[in-house]
Amino acid sequence: MSMQKVEVILPRPSEQAVAWHGDDTLYDPRGKSIAILENGWGSSRDMAVAMEQVLRAGYGVLDVVHFRNPREDEAGNKSSAAPPEFLEGIVAVADFVVTGLGN
Repeated sequence: MSMQKVEVILPRPSEQAVAWHGDDTLYDPRGKSIAILENGWGSSRDMAVAMEQVLRAGYGVLDVVHFRNPREDEAGNKSSAAPPEFLEGIVAVADFVVTGLGN
């Protein structure tokens, strides 16, 4: 049996402070309509329900609308890409979208 070398890389923060030059403004979701786009994986439904509870209770959103990626095209072929008309429907009802990625 031969041994193989495994290298583990652990990122470490810089020891020198770096000034932040980004935008410090935060998006305020109060009074907004938010779409939650479920990616179709089994756990995405559970996570979407929990996320809605947090958004309503902690951030004062006006409405939360759930969408589920159909994961297949009009011909019935499996696809991970959402059809353009599906995405247009989301845009029509939401101020912003929260989505999860696949695996």
